[in-house]
Amino acid sequence: MSSPLSFGDGCVTGFGAREEGVAARTIICGSEFIRERFHRRCRCVVCASASRMNSLPQEGRVPPMMPRRSRRSGNTMRCHQCLLGFLAPCIRDLFMRRLLFIFLLLACPAFADTWPDDQWPAQPLPPSAALKDLEAYAFPSRDEQTHQGIRTDALLIIRNGKVVYERYAGVTHAQTPHLTWSISKSILATVLGVAFGEGRFKLDHPVANYYAPFKTHPDIKIQDLLHWASGLDWQEDYEYAPLNSSVVAMLYTRGRDDMARFTAEHKVASASGTSYRYSSGDSTVLAAALKGMVGDTAYPDYPWTALFDPLGIKSAVWETDATGTFVGSSYAYMTARDLARIGLLMQRGGRWQDRRLLPKAWVDFNLSPFKSLTLTHEAPGGHWWLNKTADEKAGPWPDAPPDTFAALGHWGQALYVIPSAGLVIVRYADDRDGTYDHDRLLKLVLGAVAGEGAQ
Repeated sequence: MSSPLSFGDGCVTGFGAREEGVAARTIICGSEFIRERFHRRCRCVVCASASRMNSLPQEGRVPPMMPRRSRRSGNTMRCHQCLLGFLAPCIRDLFMRRLLFIFLLLACPAFADTWPDDQWPAQPLPPSAALKDLEAYAFPSRDEQTHQGIRTDALLIIRNGKVVYERYAGVTHAQTPHLTWSISKSILATVLGVAFGEGRFKLDHPVANYYAPFKTHPDIKIQDLLHWASGLDWQEDYEYAPLNSSVVAMLYTRGRDDMARFTAEHKVASASGTSYRYSSGDSTVLAAALKGMVGDTAYPDYPWTALFDPLGIKSAVWETDATGTFVGSSYAYMTARDLARIGLLMQRGGRWQDRRLLPKAWVDFNLSPFKSLTLTHEAPGGHWWLNKTADEKAGPWPDAPPDTFAALGHWGQALYVIPSAGLVIVRYADDRDGTYDHDRLLKLVLGAVAGEGAQ
């Protein structure tokens, strides 16, 4: 028996065993075998009489004709038009199947991706010099007396949905819900993204639509708060200048009972939406506005029902002030592995398995640089930090790809996402002196992961 799609026994698509006066022809259309049998009554089987043609499958029929030129193999002849007649249905079917496969691959990429369930799948990096360099930088000898130097509590690297590196230090372990500090701001932005997808607000809506104390600032829009561009006269100094610090007063002294209202009472320093001015107050007002968007009843559970539960996050804790408003700027806690789930969601464009949690428009907004009228060395997006600027200049991390973005927090907390490398990196820390360098860690991680491919 000749192989399919060969010209054996005079058949373009191959012949099976012969019987007296009968030929068995096999046509392969994609992955299916369609066998048909018919009596040979003329030298060109396809150019049979109309009555014999009626026994063929519909797509195999051609009008009766005489061959102008024949190809001989054994006792069977095929004219060139008949060869095309045999081939056309097979090629068409194969093409359509491949087209369907490509469509499904594009439309349902979750089928090809690796996702965590209750646990993350793991594929540890092999030992390498680059991995040793990473560990030497991230986990030096820890000084518990002076708290000086780099003090990494956790380093977790996810590549293509799998844990490739994980290490903890100090009192932190894999089950520790670690304080994220200002990573909370990006977590809040992700929760807001779900509400945006539900049609609960628009970016250009005034904040006052959802939070009444902001009626004194009617021009400030939701997008302005997300860009840290409310224009309010806010001082984001911490322990370095506590007496002048708006954020210290909000979190610890006169503003701590009602943090959003404390922010609303600040005066205007510049026109809203024009100038970047980092403000934990802006983020806390967003958390208060979320209550107006989803309602008092749904609000206490909303971060869980909207985001944490669908992602399988089980360790999350989010503190509130005395009014029940989430401290959206600072006080979310979760394990490194759970925070990495938010990173993976963002790395994959707002999609989680077969469900789109964040609209594409929302993710695009988050990852678009804000053009500030005032000079800044940072690259803010929509409550995320970017590695590209609005004027297309290099971002703050030159050794990382331009598509890198991050959620960053006080004392060295970081959630880095590098879509082009398939990477999500969580770093928890207790850095106190500014020694830690984001760019250097990113460079070392990329080197360690690249070293895997060289093994």
